[in-house]
Amino acid sequence: ISLFEPAELGIGGYALDGVVALYGDSFSNTVGIGDVPKMEAGGENLAIFGNNLKWAMQGSSPIQNNDELLLKTLRLVANKNYTFKINAVNFDASVTAYLVDNFLATTTPINLTQDYFGNFSTTSVVASYSEDRFKIVFKVGTLATPDFESSIGLYPNPSTTNAFYLNIPNWTDDIKVKLHNAVGQEMPLEVSTSDGIVRYCKSKIDLAAGMYIITITKEGSTVNKKWLIQR
Repeated sequence: ISLFEPAELGIGGYALDGVVALYGDSFSNTVGIGDVPKMEAGGENLAIFGNNLKWAMQGSSPIQNNDELLLKTLRLVANKNYTFKINAVNFDASVTAYLVDNFLATTTPINLTQDYFGNFSTTSVVASYSEDRFKIVFKVGTLATPDFESSIGLYPNPSTTNAFYLNIPNWTDDIKVKLHNAVGQEMPLEVSTSDGIVRYCKSKIDLAAGMYIITITKEGSTVNKKWLIQR
């Protein structure tokens, strides 16, 4: 995973910094083979965070469902454009990966079969250039199918209250709903029972105006919906 200034990437220049994550039977999730501590240089740096330490290279056990790779973006500059270049090699076809942006509250699929480029920008808001803005989440097995995702209705959106409705045909008890704010904090949520089609969901606390992410999970399939509150 490399961090570039877009102009440098466009001319084949040097990355600002980079890290390597290794997964396989030769490694473990404790500190050991494959782990190289991060030696920070001046300027913008990139690191992997694990076992309460920062790493330039980290070796981990084979990927399990919902494993997370925590990235540390160090000393990014406000009001600047950046690009991640992610080069994935030899991943099993059952593994998918998603780049989670805690500032924008977005989850973007990463193509593990070719180089992936992810552009992002910082602003004057401190959270946009914080160390903990990004992580990569891995899924193993079959994820959300287009039919499942397209069948989900969310309303009202935007909303002026702390409540929303989800229209999901064939609702079953194994479907779980979670609500997170823009920095990834889970908001306590009440989900009412209904007729198997519509669920009424209401936050247990008063929510500030802004963007939220509603996560719907069914049998290992996950769908994220953006929900906007306007006051």
